[in-house]
Amino acid sequence: LEAKKAQEQDLVKKAEELSGLQKSLDDRLQDLKKAEERLTDMDNKLKQAQDECSQVCSELGSVRQEKGAVEARVAELEEEVKKAHQSVELQTAQLRATTEGLKKENSTLQADYKKACD
Repeated sequence: LEAKKAQEQDLVKKAEELSGLQKSLDDRLQDLKKAEERLTDMDNKLKQAQDECSQVCSELGSVRQEKGAVEARVAELEEEVKKAHQSVELQTAQLRATTEGLKKENSTLQADYKKACD
């Protein structure tokens, strides 16, 4: 009878230990489930970030192409402005020379007119 009581007490202790181990296992399984959910969430965020990165990289490529086209157009316009400036300078020099020639011709004509009147 005593042995049976001791055996029952051992069984109760083992049942309590098993119950504690089961609770610990359940807790670990719950922690694992939460970790898997966090991992899935982080994977989704990573994929979203990679998609955004791809889009930004694509937009950057487009912007670089546009920049190249704009820089080429700016160079063309600078050349046009340079040529126009040279043309204006040449025309200005020609007009000054023409003006000086007309002034001399006018002075000569005035002197001739003055002599003719005297």
